[in-house]
Amino acid sequence: MAGFEVRNPTITFRDRYALDLGDAHLRLTDWGPGIHHSALFVHVVQDNLLVGMGMGGGRWIPGFVDHKPSLEDIRRAISIYERLCDENFPIDVMIGIHKPYLNRSRQGFQQSGLYFQTLLDDLTQAQQDGLSLEQAKAEFSLNKQHAHFCSYFTLPEPERREKQHQETMNTIWELLRKEGLTARVAGTSNKQVGPERQTAP
Repeated sequence: MAGFEVRNPTITFRDRYALDLGDAHLRLTDWGPGIHHSALFVHVVQDNLLVGMGMGGGRWIPGFVDHKPSLEDIRRAISIYERLCDENFPIDVMIGIHKPYLNRSRQGFQQSGLYFQTLLDDLTQAQQDGLSLEQAKAEFSLNKQHAHFCSYFTLPEPERREKQHQETMNTIWELLRKEGLTARVAGTSNKQVGPERQTAP
């Protein structure tokens, strides 16, 4: 548009950033890449108002469009969900972008964080027990093991919900496997063959 110049941002941040605008204080929370389709949540401190995209329930599956998530990304998202549910973080009203209504419940945050943490715990235990991916997917099927999460998925069709759930397990399983391999390699390289021989002066 005439009169408006597109420029690169002068401020970038990771995780959290606070803005003091005099009569308003804003706290920005960055989800980081790969987890949530909303890049940013804005907390208007004076009004206990939170503005964001999906409000915790818009997308359960790590996004693969621009960035494949890491375990660090997933664990960080869980910590953000926990922070948003903290009673010391006052929120009276939440406005979801592209949503026609106001939201006053943080249950979506609670369920999203619990969903990811549950899958991390279950799949970690499955790998430690020597299960295959297919065995783990059968054991932790959404309809069999985690049906209590169904009402928080955005897709109403059971087949599509289960498909998304299975894809999430595929991703987390592979990330956990790679983390385990990396840890084993690091542990092997740090082992000492034996005590150093000391010679008399």
